[in-house]
Amino acid sequence: MRTLHLFRTRFRPNLMGTLLTLVLVTFLMSLGFWQLHRAEEKKELLRLAKAQTLVPPSPWQVGMALPKLFQGLVLQGHYLSYTLLLDNQYSEAHQWGYHVLNALLVAKGHVVLVDRGWVLGDLRRSVLPAIEIPSGAVLIQGQAYYPSSKGLVLGDVIEPHGTNLAVIERVDIKLVSNLLHKKVSPFIIRLDKRAAGGYARDWPIVSMPPERHYAYALQWFAMAFILVLIYLIRSASKLKKPPPNVP
Repeated sequence: MRTLHLFRTRFRPNLMGTLLTLVLVTFLMSLGFWQLHRAEEKKELLRLAKAQTLVPPSPWQVGMALPKLFQGLVLQGHYLSYTLLLDNQYSEAHQWGYHVLNALLVAKGHVVLVDRGWVLGDLRRSVLPAIEIPSGAVLIQGQAYYPSSKGLVLGDVIEPHGTNLAVIERVDIKLVSNLLHKKVSPFIIRLDKRAAGGYARDWPIVSMPPERHYAYALQWFAMAFILVLIYLIRSASKLKKPPPNVP
């Protein structure tokens, strides 16, 4: 590549080094901007959740418009005798366990999944927690939440255990519908903390606060800057001073 001279410094970049630096810097910068984007998404979720807390919960029935994310709802029905244990969930104390999901029959052939909270898991995984399901007609209150069906799952998404229990890796509405032979609403209800018939409930709005995303973005940008700085230093060298004129 062409050699440049500036302020008694010779800049002679290497072609392969230049290309590699461009690729790495572009990659690091993209990671930084992605973290900024995620931070803005998290801020919007927090804003939306806060706004919904100011709105009183409203009754919901099949046939009504789908609720907004984090909207407070009141539903009436009765639980089916089937429990789904959502695997790899952690408590505030970072203990491993499950979220207990039960299907609330709200109309003929139509259910809404209710997340009743967190229970401690057995590290041997051979013993599953005993779950009690409220019987009879129930009136529940909670927030609407739309689970993501994305994510890498190495094994089966649903692993049945007996006739009334299954461990699931993620909430896949279509698969759950096939399992229960019922139509399942695309949202779940996170049972209100004060409601009866639940387990440990600490519903985080976001798994990572926006501030941490900003910190990660700063790290990626700093790494890109350092990489450019290293590239410039390795490509530059001082020019020797010319010998003084001897009369």
